[in-house]
Amino acid sequence: MKSKEHELMSTSKGFEVIQGAKAADGRSVADTLPRFVRVREITENNLVEFDFAIGEPDLFVELVLPKAAFDEFCIKQNVQMMTEEQCRMVDQEMEKWRIGEEAFAKRNQTES
Repeated sequence: MKSKEHELMSTSKGFEVIQGAKAADGRSVADTLPRFVRVREITENNLVEFDFAIGEPDLFVELVLPKAAFDEFCIKQNVQMMTEEQCRMVDQEMEKWRIGEEAFAKRNQTES
């Protein structure tokens, strides 16, 4: 019988994390995963609207923080700002979910 620490969890990308497993430096495996941020907007009252992802940039939560708290969050989470290519890929995946894969493929064929 496997202990709870060795249960396997998978994401939709086939990304696997062993719950409770430790990295060589003693941190949990989840703490070693890359963290991504994509700033969507900075409002007039200095709030930062952004996407935050752990592991893969396309599975994210939308967050809003005051600018100072956002800066602190990014430092504490050791985030990577998403590249233009990552943003484009995330946007394409979101579009596929909105209109369906078949419609997305047809639209891309007509644009080529």
